[in-house]
Amino acid sequence: MNGDRSLQSYFTDSTKVSISIISLLELLAYPHITIEEQSQIDAFFSKITVFDLHKDDKQIIDNIVDCRKKHKSLKLPDAVIFATAKYYNLELVSYDAVFNRLVNDYSNINVLIHSE
Repeated sequence: MNGDRSLQSYFTDSTKVSISIISLLELLAYPHITIEEQSQIDAFFSKITVFDLHKDDKQIIDNIVDCRKKHKSLKLPDAVIFATAKYYNLELVSYDAVFNRLVNDYSNINVLIHSE
């Protein structure tokens, strides 16, 4: 989130944070991570749950495919993130307003879009 600390008030010590494997990969693949930032990322990942995606996760995969068919411009990583949050009944917190388009089509998901 580009060093933005405005979401820190949202997360408390008791907040359970989980991310999709896609979010993990996006963060790790960021090209300009400093050694200090890498250390902070490693510490962050040691405290959270990362949800993997396996070929046996039929319901998540079905939701990913459904999202892509209903929203053809939706990028595959965003569909994976959304479907993972929906499956695990998690609140999705993001800067990406693309998720607002999906909320009306799917129940049982709360999306908090944080604007910069």
